[in-house]
Amino acid sequence: MRMLMSALHAIRVPLVFFFLARLQSVAAPPDVEMDAALTDLDRQVLKQLSGKKEAGPLILHFDPESVTADQVAAAAKANQKAFKDLEKLLEMTYSGTIHIFLYRDVNDLKNQTGTDVVALSTGTCSVHQAHDFSSVHELCHIFALQFPRAPEGVCDIFVYEGLATVLAETDENVPIHSWAAVYARARRLPPLWEFRWRWPEKTPPNVHPYHVAGSFVGFLVEQFGIAKVKQWYVNATEAESVFGRSFPQLEGEWRDWLAKRKIEPAHEQHVLSKLGLLDARLPERLAQAKFKRIFDGKKLTGMERQSPKCWEVRDGLLVGTHDGAWTDLRAPARPSAVASVRVRFRIVNGDPLKSAFKITLEPKDGRARELILARWSAFLSCGESYAANPEGAVTDSSWHDVILVFAKDRVVAYIDGLRLVECQEPLPDGDLRIGLAIERSTVEVSEFAWLPREAADD
Repeated sequence: MRMLMSALHAIRVPLVFFFLARLQSVAAPPDVEMDAALTDLDRQVLKQLSGKKEAGPLILHFDPESVTADQVAAAAKANQKAFKDLEKLLEMTYSGTIHIFLYRDVNDLKNQTGTDVVALSTGTCSVHQAHDFSSVHELCHIFALQFPRAPEGVCDIFVYEGLATVLAETDENVPIHSWAAVYARARRLPPLWEFRWRWPEKTPPNVHPYHVAGSFVGFLVEQFGIAKVKQWYVNATEAESVFGRSFPQLEGEWRDWLAKRKIEPAHEQHVLSKLGLLDARLPERLAQAKFKRIFDGKKLTGMERQSPKCWEVRDGLLVGTHDGAWTDLRAPARPSAVASVRVRFRIVNGDPLKSAFKITLEPKDGRARELILARWSAFLSCGESYAANPEGAVTDSSWHDVILVFAKDRVVAYIDGLRLVECQEPLPDGDLRIGLAIERSTVEVSEFAWLPREAADD
């Protein structure tokens, strides 16, 4: 029998489904004709759920004292629709009967089943849910048992829950892909390999593992079709033989795909709230501010290059390439009233362990300040040391927007619209030279600009 490890009980998010371990045998009521495929749990609750309604390929069980006839009829209609939707989504015809066990509410389900979940499937043909539960998630687990099997094939929990989650489409009325896309932009999307094989202990705080798995599997469905995903589902260690790409390659494509997705503002706000990051958003006035260009997309006039051969303009981009330690490019000095600097960049390639990009701030007097965006962490110089954020590691080749904000008492760095790291120490007064630097990498920059303080205060 299929079972998700009990560690999921500790995840404080609403979308939690798992399979229940076999309980001790309980005799069925003598007046109920039993399907041999029912589990011991099914037989136990049938003592209370004595009502029965047949609805095509479904048999609904309920307590006539706690679930009304109208509620049973509504549940039959909703589950019949889910059944038909799954046959279409999974491109299959289900063979056999599915038993749906209906409860007054989630608390009733928990009390009668001894679980702490909102719905569950057991055995090969049974689903337990509140009468008004509406999702294809648990039914998908039952349908998947009829996928053509692969000799000695393995389906792990990541794939198993991923397919059921993405076919449900949303959680809390937010699309599954939007959850994952906001996780990614908030730098909370975990590396999949370790996350998958150590499920769910490698899940970042406030991230739901089902959203991550669901979005990845949904990406595969969209890119390769459900037939190939079903083939992989029953032999989930063989990604390359099914999709023609290794699992890490597929993860990279998925992350790039998520980076391009549009997210409804209300959905983004909802997910950020769940992550506890609503107060970390870039102020709207800065997001909409009109920055002055330092790099015009055509030439490097007035910029000093430590190594001229390392910097060039190519197809409207500022491109830096260097296989050694830091080499920089510095713009002419700006007035002391610099309120903010904005850079749009991506690390195209380089040493996977040592490549990094840096934005430098050099006052006329006082210590220089720098923001380092490396493969392993983000660092903002602060006093004699650095403020660091490992979650700010730039591990992909996607475009990222960085904004450095200079306040009276601190410097704050934002990446992709969310606060990354800050230093509770202001920049010294005086003119400021702004620069860029690269280390063991190729970096492309499409925007390099600054914002005068008077413009920021408008």
